[in-house]
Amino acid sequence: SYASFFTGKYPTQHGAVDWRASVKDNRLVEQLNDRGYDTIGFSPHILPGEYGLAESFSQAELISKPSDPPYSDDPAFDVIESRSYNGRLGTARKYVDAIRLILGKPSPQTVLNKAHAIVRRWRQRLGWWTDSGARTIFKKSRSSIKNAERPFFLFTNFLEPHFPYKPPREYVYTYLDNNHSIEKLNHMSYFELLDTVIGDLTISSERKKILTALYDACIHYLDDQIHDFYQFLDREGYADNTLIVVLADHGELLG
Repeated sequence: SYASFFTGKYPTQHGAVDWRASVKDNRLVEQLNDRGYDTIGFSPHILPGEYGLAESFSQAELISKPSDPPYSDDPAFDVIESRSYNGRLGTARKYVDAIRLILGKPSPQTVLNKAHAIVRRWRQRLGWWTDSGARTIFKKSRSSIKNAERPFFLFTNFLEPHFPYKPPREYVYTYLDNNHSIEKLNHMSYFELLDTVIGDLTISSERKKILTALYDACIHYLDDQIHDFYQFLDREGYADNTLIVVLADHGELLG
């Protein structure tokens, strides 16, 4: 989908039909560059260099999600990622290997990443869910627009209205009654929807209603963030001369 957005071509033409593909012809951004635009891209997904899309932007940055570990150069993580694990038994082996590596050769990065994971897990269990990078994206977008000396093209990509549905805490009960526990919502927002997607569970109308409510809360949160950003454009005098396009690369399996 992203390759088609930027190239104007069908998948049969641009060839980006799996995660190994790299797009060589970012026609949209390259033509904007030729017309004197400052081309800016912020995304927590899809934008890193190996996919080719970022190379044409004058400024492109992969945004870390709050759930991402603070250190990417983690020796234990690198070893685990280099090994092959299959099935449920493989998953168990993966955790055992990780524990052995952490206890055997504890690097500062591994210790801090593990601490981050433990804190994040407990925050999620208590319902202190965070966004998937939207606040950071809009903060960086405001700064880049203020520093742009030419007309600008800004591409921002968001994962908030996306499985698993975990809106920030203040939005959790926007469309739900308070009698739904955080523990139940945690389980439903991930495991039950995952089972539904792979066909192992037929979801009841009541459970579908809850998942849809969480999905709507995620949309509501992102809508509020976009509203605040539009107000910024208006205050800075950009709104009247800026074209805003909203589009999605896929839908969700909620019927």
